[in-house]
Amino acid sequence: MVAASALTVGDAASCDDKQIEVNVPAGLAAGTSVVVTNPNGTTVKFTCSSPPPAKPVDEKTKAIVDGLIKTYSETTGTKISVPGCDKDSPEFKYIKFEEFPKFTKKHRSAMAKYLTPAIWDKLKDKKTSKGYTIHNSIQTGALLPHLGVGACAGDEESWDMYKDLFYPIIMDWHGYDANTQKHPTDLD
Repeated sequence: MVAASALTVGDAASCDDKQIEVNVPAGLAAGTSVVVTNPNGTTVKFTCSSPPPAKPVDEKTKAIVDGLIKTYSETTGTKISVPGCDKDSPEFKYIKFEEFPKFTKKHRSAMAKYLTPAIWDKLKDKKTSKGYTIHNSIQTGALLPHLGVGACAGDEESWDMYKDLFYPIIMDWHGYDANTQKHPTDLD
C-alpha cells in the first residue's frame, strides 16, 4: 500500500471535515495522483508519497526471539514450525505447534495449567477473521515459562473463539467468572 496525502480540490465546505478512506493500488509510483469524487460531487485529489524507509532490523531482539523458539523446542521436545504469516516481522516470528504443546515444571502460567489436550484439539485449527490463532495466543506463555497468565487475545474475536481456554484463565487470574458475571466498568 502506498501512502497518500490529501489535497482538496473543489468545495471543501461540502466535505464537512469527514475523513474518507481511499485504497491506492500498491503499484502506483510516488508522485502519481488519484482523483476521487464522492456522491455529493466533492472532488479530492490524492498524491502518492514515497513509502517510509524500511526500519532497520533489531538484530538483538531477533536473536532473543530465535533463541526462545529454539530453547522451547529443545527443552520440551514439542514439534513446532515457523510457517510465516502476515503478522511476522523481521524480529518476531509466530510459530505453529505441530502437536499438543508440552510444558516443563518451569511453566507456571495459567495457560499451561488450563490448556488440555481436549481444549487444544477443539481450538488448534480455528482462526479469527483477522488471522489470529490459538498458536499465536499461547506462544508467549510457551516461550516464557515464568509468565503468570501465559496467553493473550490477539483481537476482539479471540475472546469468544478461544473462551474455552481464556475463561478459566480469567477466573484463575482475576477471580471473575466470564461465563456468568458482567465485567464491572468504572472509568472514574
